[in-house]
Amino acid sequence: MICGGSGGTERISGCHGDSGGPFVCYYKGKWELHGSVSHGSPVCKSTETYTVFSRTMHFKEWIKLMMALH
Repeated sequence: MICGGSGGTERISGCHGDSGGPFVCYYKGKWELHGSVSHGSPVCKSTETYTVFSRTMHFKEWIKLMMALH
């Protein structure tokens, strides 16, 4: 899991309906998907909690395999 957010300095947070949404990082000149929204504040406020992301990059090879099979 990856925790993301401003640490309470901004009101930006994962919210209901965001599950599966991307957590992207600019790395070596390109954007990469590093995570997907798992859960966050039940009232959509980063002042209460961070947004938690799954580590999608950890499953990159498995995702590629599954896509090739279908």
